[in-house]
Amino acid sequence: MDSGLYIITSKMEEFPVGRNAAEDLSLNPKKVIILPKGIEAPRWILQKVSDDTFIMKAGGNYTANIDDKLFAVLMDEPRPTLWKVDPQFHLGENTYTVISGENPRLGWVVLDIAVRPLIVQPSFPPRFPPQELFVITRLDRGD
Repeated sequence: MDSGLYIITSKMEEFPVGRNAAEDLSLNPKKVIILPKGIEAPRWILQKVSDDTFIMKAGGNYTANIDDKLFAVLMDEPRPTLWKVDPQFHLGENTYTVISGENPRLGWVVLDIAVRPLIVQPSFPPRFPPQELFVITRLDRGD
């Protein structure tokens, strides 16, 4: 996976992931949520930092784990969380887990996009429940 423009949907029921279109006008961090079906999936910017680690931007703002929830940050603090985007192609095309680069036990989990320990089923390759899987589809191609 390379830097680029993507859409992210939950593997569980294919709901789009992004910021709410109706946000308050403050500069406080904005919650990243599972959006209702039928809403056009917002675009994400993934900035590659290393082989499989990214800064992920929602609505043009980098994301961070704040109190075990996923937020887009509009100011300089807190710093962006680095996210490891780990392919799970044995579970579907463009299917990934999104794991904290700081703590490999934490990753995105559908509800409010909580950041908490992942439930890994002991197998090879590892298996994850649908609420821990995300489909990340590239929109722009640098070809």
